[in-house]
Amino acid sequence: MLTVALTVFLLIIKLGPGVLSLAGVGAVYGWRQGLRYLFGLFLGTNLVCFTVISGLATAVLADSNI
Repeated sequence: MLTVALTVFLLIIKLGPGVLSLAGVGAVYGWRQGLRYLFGLFLGTNLVCFTVISGLATAVLADSNI
C-alpha cells in the first residue's frame, strides 16, 4: 500500500500533461480560467488517487453479479 501511495505521489510531482495543459490554458484564456482549470485538475487527481489507494475498483470488479 505504501508503494502505491509513493508511486502516485511521484507521478503527481513530475512534469506531465496536467502541468503542460495548465500552462496552455493559463496562456490562452488567462489566469482566472487557469485557476478554475487547476482546481479541476486538483479534484480529479485526488479523486483518482483516493479511488486507487482505497481499492474501490477491486471491490466493484470482485462482485460476481455484474
